[in-house]
Amino acid sequence: MLKRSIAKKISRVRDKGYLRHVREWPCLSCDLYHHSIAHHVQFAEGHKAMALKVSDEWAVPLCTPCHVDLHASGDERLWWDLRGTDPLEWCKHEYENYKAKNQKA
Repeated sequence: MLKRSIAKKISRVRDKGYLRHVREWPCLSCDLYHHSIAHHVQFAEGHKAMALKVSDEWAVPLCTPCHVDLHASGDERLWWDLRGTDPLEWCKHEYENYKAKNQKA
């Protein structure tokens, strides 16, 4: 019962335009410019609600092979660490830029 009340209080950003924007970028892991998937960084919001997707502001572009590899790894933090990439920094920077650009439009 407690878990449900906590889950209801968490507000999440849902922005289809931003997800389209993320998919236009090359893969954040291997830098390939083919069709990217908007992957939601699971550890971004610091909670363990497995059934709830994090906010769209925490989405990064990944190609299909990297996306499959990440999910197969079983440890998303380690997967990013082994690549020397901080997905949360990319998300913070890119989402702020996207919001600023789209508020002016």
